[in-house]
Amino acid sequence: MNTPIHTLRVLELPKVLERLAEFADFSLSRSRALQLEPATGRETVTAAIEETSQARRALEAAPNLNVSSARDISPELDAAEKSARLDPTALLRVADTVRSGNRLKNALGRLSDAAPILADLVGRIEPLHDPLEAIVASIDDDGSIMDSASRRLAQLRSESKAVHDRLLRRMQKMVASPSYGRFLQESIYTQRSGRYVLPIKQELRPEFEGIVHDVSSSGATVFMEPLELVEANNDWRRLRIEEKNEEERILQALSGRVGSVAREARENLWVIAAVDLALAKARYGIHIHAIAPEIAADTSFELVRARHPLLDDDAVPIDIRLESGGGGFRALLITGPNTGGKTVALKCVGLLHLMAACGLHVPAGDGTTLAAYESIFADVGDEQSIEQSLSTFSSHMRNLVEMVQGADAGSLVLADEIGAGTDPVEGAALAQAIVERLLENGAALVATTHYAALKNFAYSDPRVENASVEFDTETLAPTFEVRVGLPGRSNATEIATRLGLDPEIVRRARDLAGQDHRESEGLISDIRDRADEAERLRLEAERLAEEAQAIRDRAEAEHADSSERIADERRLARRRTRSVLREIEALAKKARKSGRGEEGAKAAELASKGRSLAQKLDEPGPGEPDAVDDGGDATAFRAGDRVTISGIQSTGEVLSVDIASREAEVAVGSARMRVATRDLRSTPGRSTKPTPRRDSRRSNRDEMPPLEAQIRGIRTEETAHEVDRLIDRALLESRRELRIVHGSGTGALRASVRRYLADHPLVKTYSDAGPRDGGSGVTVVMLGG
Repeated sequence: MNTPIHTLRVLELPKVLERLAEFADFSLSRSRALQLEPATGRETVTAAIEETSQARRALEAAPNLNVSSARDISPELDAAEKSARLDPTALLRVADTVRSGNRLKNALGRLSDAAPILADLVGRIEPLHDPLEAIVASIDDDGSIMDSASRRLAQLRSESKAVHDRLLRRMQKMVASPSYGRFLQESIYTQRSGRYVLPIKQELRPEFEGIVHDVSSSGATVFMEPLELVEANNDWRRLRIEEKNEEERILQALSGRVGSVAREARENLWVIAAVDLALAKARYGIHIHAIAPEIAADTSFELVRARHPLLDDDAVPIDIRLESGGGGFRALLITGPNTGGKTVALKCVGLLHLMAACGLHVPAGDGTTLAAYESIFADVGDEQSIEQSLSTFSSHMRNLVEMVQGADAGSLVLADEIGAGTDPVEGAALAQAIVERLLENGAALVATTHYAALKNFAYSDPRVENASVEFDTETLAPTFEVRVGLPGRSNATEIATRLGLDPEIVRRARDLAGQDHRESEGLISDIRDRADEAERLRLEAERLAEEAQAIRDRAEAEHADSSERIADERRLARRRTRSVLREIEALAKKARKSGRGEEGAKAAELASKGRSLAQKLDEPGPGEPDAVDDGGDATAFRAGDRVTISGIQSTGEVLSVDIASREAEVAVGSARMRVATRDLRSTPGRSTKPTPRRDSRRSNRDEMPPLEAQIRGIRTEETAHEVDRLIDRALLESRRELRIVHGSGTGALRASVRRYLADHPLVKTYSDAGPRDGGSGVTVVMLGG
């Protein structure tokens, strides 16, 4: 963006970037945050904002995503490239940074759906396994070189320890020996110049065979190495030197490995910093409750409940817009009293555009649209310059000259108190001329002013619109609300009156202002009153529309409840009808058995009518789903039902139904299959299989196989309903034996079944099935009659 440094400063973008930098984990990304520059071009700005949006989605999916262990290892890479030896601490910094990059790559690789831009970016990170694994295998977390760094180092340390242990044992033996005791100042041994020595009395030094390495400050003690330990001390010293040389060789080798991948490591640093900056933008956006703005195709913008990001909780949301396309206004003149929030609104417009151009989300509401301006010019605040001997007017004018010369169709101009600081008549005329030239250049403009002439100019030119900031004359406090389309009032005389100025002075001031001014202020007041009334009516219309929608929603809900109640009543009627039908069937059987043929015939006729009624009740009622669409209700099917299997459109016969698993075994031709009941649709009619021929010595009921039902998994309170259904089917199909498969489990379901059977009038006996037929997990029922 071709925006002057002056504009960035007065709109306070550097302060926003300082706050952004606080959310970065990595020193390089913090530096980049402070150096961010606004971009230009709608596609570029949109892409930058989308990157921040994806970073927010990544943080939502992985809140702990960070690069906190990464460091700026550029100095280490430069030194390693020049064959310098890195110390263990520097090598650990390299390893930590490489590890951090690899973790970032893996984490964002798993979030490629939520953040494809970042996932593609971290795809450029080189794992650098060779130097990383070598450093990790050689240097401990505390910076010490481990024995595993090389075989030679491990061997040298082992030998050194053995020599050292032998040396210490001999020193301890000397200290404890009476023959050495008379020479010793103290019964201890110590080190001097890396060699073990004994504290010998000065007066006995000539008698003691050894080498002097030090003398105490008093001169009373001489620290001497016994001659018999010189060789052992030499061996230990030699091994330590060789160990140190091996450590140096290892560090040099590790540094060489780092130097060989310095270019790739620098590329990794760039990627890590870029991703961390995106995450910092996301965290900052979350912190200020920001949204991702839309970027307009032209130079229009609309801020919805926008807040100045540096005011934190003190910010008052504002709505403000500019309509450059479709014959709309390209200049907005904001009027109103001092301290009313005009300057804050002006700066908020500019700063939010700069933030978006930097790829930041902005503190505003949904529906906010910003423009991707090529340049932004701002003249805000008191610009008096003592050093340059410039008055406030002169300083402002210099900025306005720069704006007029540099602003074009891709520019946004922000001018605070345009034309102020000089004679009001000349200042207003000059301000209008500048506005006209900026509009001729195609620039977008937002300006604040006190000039009444500019308010009138906005009414006469369709390219310009008035706006105002609100002021509460009762409390003498600004509301900071911006109203587009309405000019503002200065409220000077009202404020003076409220503050206690003599009423005579106030009246005189109004007289001096002139009739035209009073009429203008009155007209503005009338316009504002009418606008307030229109806003009140709009809000009332919205309230009535919401109430109407609520009434409609309640009506629809009540209708749905009514349909559900009707469906419940029909289901209850079905159950009661089946219960009555069961009693009729029992009476008919008893009548036939007792030989009362006429009564049996009547009962049979009544049972036939009951079955017809039950069949009609099974048909769908108003508001109920089509009866053939049995959905996934396993209780809607029974053995012998004809069904159609969804998907393959084949028709078959239900052999058995498992209520708990909601599956049925279906015979299709010669094939058998298990099908979820949700995939079954009832087909009118029962099975067309031929009925076995009746043996004259046995009833049809005795010949038919037992009727079986799977009820495992149902609740105990559903037991009675399922047993009733099974007995109903047995009566209708003239079956005598039933098998109820309830499983063993805790025994609760079995107990519930048998409690119900014990009181049932049609049940003759019930018992466990045979060991091979299910045992206590199956109850075999014999019906009477």
